[in-house]
Amino acid sequence: MRIGVPKEIRAGEARVGLAPDVIAKLIKQGLEIVVESGAGVASGYPDEQYQKAGANFKSGNVISDSDIVASVTALTVDQMKSLKKGALTISFLSPTTQVDSIEAAASAGV
Repeated sequence: MRIGVPKEIRAGEARVGLAPDVIAKLIKQGLEIVVESGAGVASGYPDEQYQKAGANFKSGNVISDSDIVASVTALTVDQMKSLKKGALTISFLSPTTQVDSIEAAASAGV
């Protein structure tokens, strides 16, 4: 199972979906982790820390080929549409202000 960690795209968001120490634990459980290059920099986690934890890197979209996407903020409508059917997304998601993202997820079978 592949978990993707995208770079946050919302202005002012400095957090990241998974920290390197958590990634190391998930990899020990047999999961594959793919991190978008630069995803943790604003959180104080340079790519080298993810690399030492065993994560793979991609310099572009890590969303479309992941089984699970771990992000802080909810994926945008376009990001939801790019998820493969049956994928899971783990993030903060407001049911009152992010209705478009919820509807896009439902339409995509996510």
